[in-house]
Amino acid sequence: MLRGSRYIFLDVDGVLNGVDTESRTPSGFVGVDQSMITRLADLVRKSRAKIVLSSSWRQCWFHGIPDPDGKYLKKELARQKLTIADRTPGEDAGSWHRGREILLFLKNHPHSSWVILDDEPFDFREEGLEPHVVRTNWRVGLTDEDIQKALEILMAELPDIAPKSAPAEMSAAQNSKDSQPDKSQGTAPQPEALSEDAEAREAAAQKAAEEGHHGRKL
Repeated sequence: MLRGSRYIFLDVDGVLNGVDTESRTPSGFVGVDQSMITRLADLVRKSRAKIVLSSSWRQCWFHGIPDPDGKYLKKELARQKLTIADRTPGEDAGSWHRGREILLFLKNHPHSSWVILDDEPFDFREEGLEPHVVRTNWRVGLTDEDIQKALEILMAELPDIAPKSAPAEMSAAQNSKDSQPDKSQGTAPQPEALSEDAEAREAAAQKAAEEGHHGRKL
């Protein structure tokens, strides 16, 4: 018996668009590509999963009301009969702790399986979420191979993750400290972890630079 819903945690930039995407939002940001939304729709149809927005695009909703870019995204998804069921918590939509936000969502929502579609590493490895991650290539966006891997994860109903850092209820004050080192742990990060994190952030910065002012970056 299923314990709850299946969820797709959806990033947008680098997943529903790529470097060749021509569409633009009302605010001038890179928009979304219908060919990639069609692939997402195929995944939703086969898995019967619900879409949860984990992207920085969730800042396009204020108290549940979409701004013009949010309306644009809703309209483009609706062309393939897709809707956004929910969004991950946290006031800082650009937080690097996306994995922690996803764990908090799962803590409060019964679920049977879930997958993360994202082009960035964020804190997924640190939180032990990698078995649930389909990492897309931000240059080309969502591919058929990505969809097949995501479907396998959703249908496998992998065991739940025991969070490496217990997801606490997030507040604006907590989010403001996300970018600061956690001195309460008493141990410094290993050099390898620091190096990999720096490399990931550098890659994200390079991606943003190449996209120019049109990219949302995360």
